[in-house]
Amino acid sequence: INVWAEIVGDMLIGPHMLPSRLRGPSNRQFLRRHLPRLFEDVPLNTRRQMWFMHDERTRQILSHRFPQRHQCDRIWPPHSPDINPCDYFLWGFLKEQVFHQHPESMAELRACIMQVCSTIDEDLCRRVVQNMNVRLEELVRQNGGHIEHVLR
Repeated sequence: INVWAEIVGDMLIGPHMLPSRLRGPSNRQFLRRHLPRLFEDVPLNTRRQMWFMHDERTRQILSHRFPQRHQCDRIWPPHSPDINPCDYFLWGFLKEQVFHQHPESMAELRACIMQVCSTIDEDLCRRVVQNMNVRLEELVRQNGGHIEHVLR
């Protein structure tokens, strides 16, 4: 199962179940149809300040599709999970909590994911985002190198 989610400030956006193979057409469908709906409850001022991390192909699609609204002047470093709250917290937390419940079918797995996500409250999201400052400081100390071995 592929899951899309994001932590923005003190809220978890999603989860949204994606197709098992996210390719060009299904990715475009997600970006056009589902992503805007997922951000409906995010204040406009917050949305204006957000940055999305995409691979090069997705960036090209967005730049072509939305030339006036999508800026690709900042390239996200490849393989940089050290500074993404979903990578340094959410995915590991979800796996631990979901697989602790031992789902036996895809339907149970999806239900477990949704249930665990519903337990992630504003306080937890706030603490995860606040931890980013510590991670960024360590990233600078490590001269941009991986910090997973330093921060757990």
